Amino acid sequence: MSRITRSGRTSKAPIKLSRYEEHIEYSIPTARVIAKTMDYMSNGVRIEKKQVNHQFVQTYTLMKGMKHFGNKGKEAAMNEMKQLHERNVSEPVRIEDLNNNERKRAMESLIFLVEKRDGTVKGRACTNGSVQRPYIA
Repeated sequence: MSRITRSGRTSKAPIKLSRYEEHIEYSIPTARVIAKTMDYMSNGVRIEKKQVNHQFVQTYTLMKGMKHFGNKGKEAAMNEMKQLHERNVSEPVRIEDLNNNERKRAMESLIFLVEKRDGTVKGRACTNGSVQRPYIA
């Protein structure tokens, strides 16, 4: 059953198969790859006879990261800002020099702190572009 969406596209209902409706036969090499992938997913990846589990990196916002990491967090944030400043990424503007409309449209700079595996703290800066979406095509 298909229908026309508001944008004019034709939308089709997804085809749902039960587990037993379709039987697929795989070649031996393909079956080996699938079995190996399923084994990795359930037991973790084994490299050189060592068990390696998945690792997740905890990312902190600037304030929480500075509380958590202390001086290492401050230093990482300053290094990131210094890098942006030295590469002339943007030009600083005093907030007093902006009118209300320009203040609303100003992009925010977000800084996140991450502890790397070697124990160093890395700062990552990005801008929040969502404030531009309403007025930039």
